[in-house]
Amino acid sequence: MLVVLLPLAGLSVLIAFLAFGFEFRRAFLHAAIACGLLVVAFAEGLSVFSAINQLTFACAWAGVAVAALTLAWRRRKTLIPLLRARSHPGWPCVAVVLAALPILAGIVLSAVYAPPNTIDVLVYHMPRVVFWSQAGDLGFFPTKL
Repeated sequence: MLVVLLPLAGLSVLIAFLAFGFEFRRAFLHAAIACGLLVVAFAEGLSVFSAINQLTFACAWAGVAVAALTLAWRRRKTLIPLLRARSHPGWPCVAVVLAALPILAGIVLSAVYAPPNTIDVLVYHMPRVVFWSQAGDLGFFPTKL
């Protein structure tokens, strides 16, 4: 569920910034910063109540998506010209995207087919995530390392 909600919330925040009249690049950067701040706020805020689980994160990100789309809907008059504009990217933009696709494909393949296997990941990082998930908060992680 979070696999769908996170991109939807991010896109909703981007649309909201576009509705407020930001140019696309600036809106994208503002949306990325806002989503990063929301990640920290949700993690730390839910940790206080030992409420870190999939349901609470799904509800939080669904709330962000609804709020951002509501803001965008209220300012839809500024979005309509953006939707009607038909601009096409130039060849440098297309070349950069085409050059990045093989790199992105390699990253996706290595993420899917090569599980974490270094001793640091197996002994410290992954158990920390499991510990936090079971405890429901981001408290101290006891270790002897």
